[in-house]
Amino acid sequence: MSLLHSPGLLLLVAMASTSGLLEMSLRKFDGTNFSYWKEQMQDYLIVKGQIGLIENATTPSIVKPEEWNRKDRVARATIQMHLSESLYYRVESCVTAHALWQTLVHIREKNGRNKYLSHTTSLQSADERV
Repeated sequence: MSLLHSPGLLLLVAMASTSGLLEMSLRKFDGTNFSYWKEQMQDYLIVKGQIGLIENATTPSIVKPEEWNRKDRVARATIQMHLSESLYYRVESCVTAHALWQTLVHIREKNGRNKYLSHTTSLQSADERV
């Protein structure tokens, strides 16, 4: 078992010798630095074999619906377990991992645009006063 540290993140990596499973843990998303958390979560979902569940809104025809639904519940829980309490309550009504992911992206992009517009407006106001 090894611990890897980076700013704001504790990553635990453990290899189980009998099963060859890789376990990773990453920080909960608290509303800050979404682009970094998003990349980390996507990598985590790739390792877990769950990335397709946030990329596809519909069940692929080669997968049984029951299996897809089970995997979807696991992917949704995986993402929800890595959200702060306040963000969890904003997305708890999402019924699929794909919908949950799209909602998080929308929330963050909307907040990012609002901050950009607020900053731009402040700069314009400052320019007008000069």
